[in-house]
Amino acid sequence: GCRKGAVRQALSSDGPEAAKRALADLVDRFTAERVSIELTHHGQPLDDERNATLAELAPHFGVGVVATTGAHFAGPSRRRLAMAM
Repeated sequence: GCRKGAVRQALSSDGPEAAKRALADLVDRFTAERVSIELTHHGQPLDDERNATLAELAPHFGVGVVATTGAHFAGPSRRRLAMAM
């Protein structure tokens, strides 16, 4: 999921093995059919490396990969609602 998601947080704080454990936990809870790896790119220095690592995990767990903008709301007028949720 987003930057606050379990897999990305694990990768950022503890590295690829932690991300693998977090993804395994999600697959155990929800099944591979209901889990996907989300890739986003916002021009940050580590985006390419992070996305490559996340994409490499997907086939080991049989989950899909989806590229998104990581958007949390569709337009500026919806910002306050998105922040409240």
